[in-house]
Amino acid sequence: MNYGTQVTLGTTTFDDSKVEKFCYDDDSWYCEHYFGGLYSWSETFGLPRACDSVWTGTTPNCPDSIAKGIVYDSDWNKLQIQGVCPDGWHVMNETEWRAMIGGEESAYRATSKASNGSNSNGFSALFGGGGYDDDGCRFDNIGKYAQFWLPKETAYHGARVASFEKSSWDYISFRKVYGLSVRCVKNYTSLYVE
Repeated sequence: MNYGTQVTLGTTTFDDSKVEKFCYDDDSWYCEHYFGGLYSWSETFGLPRACDSVWTGTTPNCPDSIAKGIVYDSDWNKLQIQGVCPDGWHVMNETEWRAMIGGEESAYRATSKASNGSNSNGFSALFGGGGYDDDGCRFDNIGKYAQFWLPKETAYHGARVASFEKSSWDYISFRKVYGLSVRCVKNYTSLYVE
């Protein structure tokens, strides 16, 4: 995904009326050539930037919940939220990641040949690293990790991520302010109803 206006990592002024992205090393070349933009969690899901530091739907600065009516924890895994994706598409959810990986422990089949995978399932994950805004701003992990946001909050300041490395993949939690990758998939009819 590479959509939006580039801002520098560590910026403190954001415009919630437009999509803003980071580019690795604050260099637009990385956004334009293969790796795409890096987005905060709130930006990924079309929420005000204030939502990166509070539970959604709990304050006037973050009045909208990412999903209303969630009863069971597993319901988070099925959400189809458009966010920064084009019309007719949504940010990949946990159920879709599990289906794509197919129960394998390795991310090798989903990893691009450019990142030393086989890409045999056609997913083409690139190890694009991320932008980390804690204890000083830094870009890191290009060539080591691919980390993609999921529509699931884990704490007032944290959210779930699908994280790939050369030999494995897992679900982990990261701070919502981090700049990470986004993967969009086409919408389909879901059995989940909000």
